[in-house]
Amino acid sequence: NDISTSYSYLVNDADDDNKRINFVMPDEDVLVNLKFSDEEKKPEEQKAPEASTEPETMMETPETNPYNLTIHGLTASILQSYSGQFDDQKFLQQLGDQLHISSAMSEYQGVTDVTFSEEEYKGEKDADQVYHYIYFNNDPRWEALAVYYPKEKKYLFTEVERESETAQSETAAPTSDNSQMGTGTSSGGSSGSYSGGGYSGGSSGTSQEVTTSFDILQVSMNLIKFVGGKDHFYDSAFDYVLKSGKTGELVGTLSSYELQPEQNRALFTIELNTGETIEGTYDKAADSFKFSGL
Repeated sequence: NDISTSYSYLVNDADDDNKRINFVMPDEDVLVNLKFSDEEKKPEEQKAPEASTEPETMMETPETNPYNLTIHGLTASILQSYSGQFDDQKFLQQLGDQLHISSAMSEYQGVTDVTFSEEEYKGEKDADQVYHYIYFNNDPRWEALAVYYPKEKKYLFTEVERESETAQSETAAPTSDNSQMGTGTSSGGSSGSYSGGGYSGGSSGTSQEVTTSFDILQVSMNLIKFVGGKDHFYDSAFDYVLKSGKTGELVGTLSSYELQPEQNRALFTIELNTGETIEGTYDKAADSFKFSGL
């Protein structure tokens, strides 16, 4: 029922120079993970066993997990989804590295337990990637999405938006699944602030009014989750458009994007209806965007 449960075992030398792993079978199924070396060591490379006063059948002490994290909730179906490539040590190492668990400045510093959620990911998927929700310290509300890239053998962890945050965003700026509109009104010499993906500015007594709207189509949810949410993405892009001096009804299409989890970076291109192109880069470590093209 809980794959994270482990059982005591004994390592015994057999007569045929192999080792035998013995354990008492419990009243439930047991999943056995086996790892094989690529080739046998040459005789001269093999070290003689060190002398020990302990009994030969003493149980080996398991190694400490990276960042002292403990995995819960692994099931046979979850492991099967990784097609035999799931490595708990690599999973925890990359999780701790990306979330900066050892840093006093990280909100994840106190995390000790990581649980695979039973909730199925139903968002946009790439066929060759594996998606699972996880949560921390037995708090199902503290969620993240774990995406595995088999070719690179890399995991990418992105925070899941809270329901309340999503509801507030949808109330402030209702949009379709693939687009969000940012609108702004500015008058000469006025000042304003961002809210819900848009920009609002007050009049300074000037009769001339200039309006800017910016709509982005076909935005991938994978990119949105990687950069920390749709509000963060749209507000940053709209801010760049406003500062570039663009006005009128602008429509952009996300023509391409690339996630680079090993560099904690995302690259994307937005084609505008004006014929111009915005090139964007997101640095996950610094949580910042860089735009060019306008």
